Parts: sequence; structure tokens; C-alpha cells
Amino acid sequence: MTPSIATANLRLFKTLVSFFIIGSVVAYASDSGGLAAESLVISPCKGDQATEFSAFSMEFDRLAWISLNETVATLELRKGHKAPTESDFVALQFTDLDDTKNRWQAGEKLAIDNDKIRVSVSFNQTCPDQVQPLIAHEGELFLDSFDVRDGGEVAGNALFYLKDLRTNENVSSEVRLEFSVVLKRGSPHEFFSRTLTATNIFEHSEGAR
Repeated sequence: MTPSIATANLRLFKTLVSFFIIGSVVAYASDSGGLAAESLVISPCKGDQATEFSAFSMEFDRLAWISLNETVATLELRKGHKAPTESDFVALQFTDLDDTKNRWQAGEKLAIDNDKIRVSVSFNQTCPDQVQPLIAHEGELFLDSFDVRDGGEVAGNALFYLKDLRTNENVSSEVRLEFSVVLKRGSPHEFFSRTLTATNIFEHSEGAR
């Protein structure tokens, strides 16, 4: 390869890398989410001890729409690039996308019923010895947008309480979850990787439906 060709190829490579980085930043700028509660108790949190939090909050900058099939999908919200086993994250799962969309368009109440709409919160970073996720109950989902096509937006908020399924007891004040994500498919939009095992609650798919 002559020096001039090598130089040209190097410039092209740098251009492509710059485009990838800039495109990634711009593409994710609109995605955001957060969770807040005035009080929360997680047991165990570190070691065998329970920890009580006041004015607890989390902000998310890594949102992924994980489509399992034509009916079921999960919005996963977390912060940073660590694996889910090392991260605090929220999983908002829909087990019947068409039913949720039809009820939303009809102005019907969208209850978080752990049937067609489910929410779980894992505190793997804050409380590394947490045994299992906390589950939302007595909650309602409020959607501003629910376009699950490629390029569509899923946005809204939810109000609920968190329950420890081992004791069936409420462990939080009212929790507010907010989210806004534009659905994207494939690289570079798959901006965090997930450790894939047979025991994953939510399996990986090729991208948004």
C-alpha cells in the first residue's frame, strides 16, 4: 500500500469513528428516566442488615426497549455501562402490547396489575446483598406516547408502591417513575450489552419491533 493510500484510509477511518461517536451522543440525547420515593426500606441491603432510605432517587441514562416477540416487550432503565447484576435498574414489562395500546387510546385506566403491566426494581449496586427485586403494586401507568415501531417513542410516568414478595409487605412510600425513550434497532443504538444466561428474566432480542 502506498503512503498516500494509507493516509487516505486513515483519514476515512477517523471520519467514520467521529461520525459513530457524534451520532451515538445525539441519538441518545432524548432518552431519559428517573425514579423517586420519600422513603424506602431494602432488606437485606449490605450483609444481613436492612437499610432505610429517605428521599431516595435514581436517574437513568441507559434505556433499552427489549422486544421478546410481537406481544411482549420490556423497557429497561438503568445508569452507566455495568452489567445488570451490578446495576440499579427498573424493568417495565408489557405482556400484551396491543391491549395496552388499545386501552390507552380509549382513555382507560392502565393498572400495574402484574399481569399485563409489571414493574420490578432491582438495587444490585445500592444494595449488593439484596435477595430479589422489589415488585410494584397498587399502581397506575400514565402514557404520553406508546408508539412501539422503530423510531417511535414510549414515554410517560407511573405511580406505585413497592412490595417485598417474601413477606408480602409494602416497603416504600409512593414511588414515581418517569421515562422517555425513542425506539432504535441495532448498532450503534444497542449502547449497553447484557450478560446472557439461561436464567435471565428478560431475554435478548434483535431490537425494537
